[in-house]
Amino acid sequence: MTPRFSACLLALTFLSAACQPRPATPPATLMPASPTETLSAAPTDSAPEILTPTQILPTPTPMTERISPVDGMPQVYVPTGSVRMGGLDVHADRNDELPAHYVEIDAFWIDQLEVTNAMYLLCVQAGTCTLPGSWASERRSSYFNTEEFKDYPVVSVTWGQANVYCAWAERRLPTEAEWERAARGDDFRNYP
Repeated sequence: MTPRFSACLLALTFLSAACQPRPATPPATLMPASPTETLSAAPTDSAPEILTPTQILPTPTPMTERISPVDGMPQVYVPTGSVRMGGLDVHADRNDELPAHYVEIDAFWIDQLEVTNAMYLLCVQAGTCTLPGSWASERRSSYFNTEEFKDYPVVSVTWGQANVYCAWAERRLPTEAEWERAARGDDFRNYP
């Protein structure tokens, strides 16, 4: 045999020995009963060593959503940042939006949805809020007091009534800048 052939034969022998398929599962006698139990028998040359994977806990992430315990309102977290206010609407009828300027805003929570008839009724039933100015909507003569529309936004509520509701729900109305930041985001879209 030539030295080159011997080297190839040795390499093939090594590869075939190294690439032998392992059994799908180790013998049952070597498996621990639980991930925290250690093996009592030392591994032998004929069986592969059994390793228990390290338990990896998820990395905590900042909470970005929550549910109000008072009325069940889903809320979203808006991080600290700035919002460009004014001068964005080329079709503005007024000049009170000029000049465009940036406003720095601290982080805050804002309701994800409108307050519903059912949520507002909870405040009325608690004796804190007063009934809306009208129980009708633009298209329905019976809206606020109808089961069918309990998950629809409450209407005919004044700013004062909304403010009382927010205090009852342990929240507050957003400022204009907070509303713009939550509604527009950071990419300057008029209607994101």
